[in-house]
Amino acid sequence: MAPIRLSSRAPPIRRRSRRHCWPIPTPRSASGKCRNRRLPSPSEIYQPLRANSKGVEFGDAAALSALLAEVEPARGRRLTALPSQPSRTPPRACLSPIDGVKIGLVIESDAAAVAAAMQDARRGFEIWSAASVETRATIIERAADLIEARRGPLIALLQGEAGKTLDDALARCGKPPIFAAITRARRERSAKRRPCRPNWRKQRVASPRARRLCLHLAVEFPLAIFIGQVAAALVTGNGVAAKPAEQTPLVAFEAISLLYEAGVSREALQFLPGAATLALCSSRIPLARAWHSRLAGGG
Repeated sequence: MAPIRLSSRAPPIRRRSRRHCWPIPTPRSASGKCRNRRLPSPSEIYQPLRANSKGVEFGDAAALSALLAEVEPARGRRLTALPSQPSRTPPRACLSPIDGVKIGLVIESDAAAVAAAMQDARRGFEIWSAASVETRATIIERAADLIEARRGPLIALLQGEAGKTLDDALARCGKPPIFAAITRARRERSAKRRPCRPNWRKQRVASPRARRLCLHLAVEFPLAIFIGQVAAALVTGNGVAAKPAEQTPLVAFEAISLLYEAGVSREALQFLPGAATLALCSSRIPLARAWHSRLAGGG
């Protein structure tokens, strides 16, 4: 039986080897024929709502070196986390969970500091809630930009105080939790929905819900969820008394400082580091509304 020939003439070797091997253009390629112009770039996939967070390709040696150059100078810093109100509590050393090295100090709030913070938050609420949603959202957006621009010190703190890996710490310095609160507030504002009863999971956030909120966060969420909840309360015009986890007060203090720098009222946002019993002190104060978040997973 004669062999079956698929082609009457064999193609040249060069043609056969190049038929299915299309060259992949580099970002600097002038042709750009392989890129679909209808697909947005990574920084534009959430437009017009918001800009996407900046990431780092760990396989790119130059990008990884640039990230480490941002982080390394901040590793030797020694911070002192101070509460918004004076406290007579002696300073407590913050130790790294990696090697037990002292990385900073924290002055925890006492009962008198909690009471003073609630009074200031009440006064700050009157002014902060009078501002428009767009004004508050612009301030929170500015804070998100500051967090991303100064991710080096935050990554160093997340690694030293919370024991995060480099890639995990980088992911916590992104914008999604903050912009989720901003986007939802703006949608609710544009829809002009009627207020409903407050609900932690399904509440409409166009208008403030409480004069003072006490946020008690778990150690698994030292930055991303912490700043996301604070931003959600602030963008809707609430006064906030933020209590971070007692294991990671330095990360929270750095984030709160960036919110102040962005333009958040120091009276509307009170920082109250302390032990878990501190939340019980706030719940006994009249008109203070304590929200205790028991969240699971990484953050």
